[in-house]
Amino acid sequence: MTGQASFFLTGLTGLKGLAMGGETKYSCEMLRVELDPLWPSLSDGAREEASAWADIARRMGSAADKGAELARCRADYSGLLGRVGRGTVYRRIGGVRRLGLEGAVSKAELRRARGSAVGLHGADPALPAGFVAWWGGCAGRTSGGSA
Repeated sequence: MTGQASFFLTGLTGLKGLAMGGETKYSCEMLRVELDPLWPSLSDGAREEASAWADIARRMGSAADKGAELARCRADYSGLLGRVGRGTVYRRIGGVRRLGLEGAVSKAELRRARGSAVGLHGADPALPAGFVAWWGGCAGRTSGGSA
């Protein structure tokens, strides 16, 4: 398979990796979700879940017998992740491999983490006290008025 064809096929499957000789190699950095800048902003539960999915992706990537490893991973993480189907596991580890932390946690958790990290629309998360007082005054003047 030529370099262009392998890149094209890898791109079609949505997997970021380097196809070499029929096997796809993934960057180890994508599986290190704790290196993401949003990591400290996540809740403890989301961090545990992201670490679990990254560990499952690492274990499944290096396993010779995928079926047996899938059963072991589902058993090992059933307390944290609940009952997850085979399709869910493959979909989530594919997301972790492609997107890193974004593939390991829910979209709502990512929005919450981004909001706490950068604030509203990229502004400073804490509004100045003077602005809050001014805004409260504006809202007080316009609310409950007569028609």
